[in-house]
Amino acid sequence: MTKMTTGSGNPGFAEMTSVPLGPEHVFNLCRPIVEGLTEYNVKILTNCLEFNREWTGFLMHRLQQDMAHVHDLTKCTQPREVFEVHSTFVTEAVADYQREFAQLATLNGKGFEQTTRALQGSLDTMAPAKAAAE
Repeated sequence: MTKMTTGSGNPGFAEMTSVPLGPEHVFNLCRPIVEGLTEYNVKILTNCLEFNREWTGFLMHRLQQDMAHVHDLTKCTQPREVFEVHSTFVTEAVADYQREFAQLATLNGKGFEQTTRALQGSLDTMAPAKAAAE
């Protein structure tokens, strides 16, 4: 069975209790971490907002195009006209989706780069706080 010591019988106890652990000290140790992670979260949310704004705008555009397509189809009087209107619609839709996915990929890459830089900055600010805590 292990012998347990308490209070002054433990040599490390005096060292642990001599460190000032007031609220201000703890707050100062945590501040760089909180600030760094806050910046990281702001970047993530900003990039999500930009991505969603782009996607929503595209969907609104496509919805307008879809409604216009139905309207154009109602004007057709010959099967050949239906074919031409529909093939033009499909060709433009495919081109729109290709452009949009390229745009979203660009936004995603830019967002990834920004959040990675913010995370690296957070880690850089945490290093002095970690060193001070040790």
